[in-house]
Amino acid sequence: MPDKAVFGFRAIEDQPLPIQILTTLLAKGRIPHALLFIGPDGVGKRTAATAFAMAYHCRGRRIPAGDGGRVPAADACGVCPSCRRVAAGSHPDLLRVAPVGDTIRVHQVRELVEALMMKPFEGAGRVVVLAQAQAMNPEAGNALLKALEEPPDRTVLILTARQSSDLLPTIVSRCQRVRFSPLSRPTLERLLREREGLDADAAAVLARMADGSYSHALRLHATDWRKRCGWLIAELTALPQRSSALRLSFAEKLHGLKDQLPEALEMAMSWYRDLAVYPYRPDGVRHRDMIPLIRQAARREDSAANAARVRLIQGTLHDLQRNANPRLALDVLVMRLAAARPAPWTL
Repeated sequence: MPDKAVFGFRAIEDQPLPIQILTTLLAKGRIPHALLFIGPDGVGKRTAATAFAMAYHCRGRRIPAGDGGRVPAADACGVCPSCRRVAAGSHPDLLRVAPVGDTIRVHQVRELVEALMMKPFEGAGRVVVLAQAQAMNPEAGNALLKALEEPPDRTVLILTARQSSDLLPTIVSRCQRVRFSPLSRPTLERLLREREGLDADAAAVLARMADGSYSHALRLHATDWRKRCGWLIAELTALPQRSSALRLSFAEKLHGLKDQLPEALEMAMSWYRDLAVYPYRPDGVRHRDMIPLIRQAARREDSAANAARVRLIQGTLHDLQRNANPRLALDVLVMRLAAARPAPWTL
């Protein structure tokens, strides 16, 4: 049986403003035809979409009286048949679209648009959750516009994405945006201890490296991240002194990581960030177990060069998310990381 504390808005950590916005819409009954949840991965966007769908379909929902003139919160009861079906993913009026591989393809969106032409199975209406909307290719994005320009009756579309700039402006302009923030470090540490059974030290290190993303912390935990982090930092430290052939060999090794490449690049970015930050804020580094090595490496190069390397990696990650040629992108990245004054990122 679904538990309100698990499946409702109460399950969402560190997002008071988004929850206030969504529960206010539900309480007032003024729900827009399209919502766009913006924020990093792993901070509760999809959980919030499910909580919204559960409250939208709930037959036993109660709106508690407000106090102090504030708009009351609205949440699902968590026990009625509709809530149970939403929690199980079997409600006929809850539709989900997600990337196949790394992409949401046009045929997925066209099938969705055709489904929306039919009436909802039940009277309340229908909720559509399109997760990782930034993964839509241009054809899929244009196909979605039809549903946004002529919104079906009694239908709410919820799109989730990292940032609005990853979507077509015409899509963003037709949605009400709800912005989600990274999880706080104490919250992330607590979740890792409670849900994953990590000890306090391991949870603290992962929370520092995960940039407020629970899913990022889980991906790091699932890999031998300590060993990989040590290998990666040794390679990055030696990079400026190595020949072009050895640099390209390192790029080839990165390419061989395949699905774990984003985590490796995030680790590299956090390393260069620590080198850039250390001269000004030694207590702000993330790799606290490596402070002697950070101190030594930070003396060799100035903070501006290391900050430029952070931007280079960010640009490469952005290109890889948009289906750039991985090997070419990594070759270019590694050669620029090795430079004493890294050139601005372009591919």
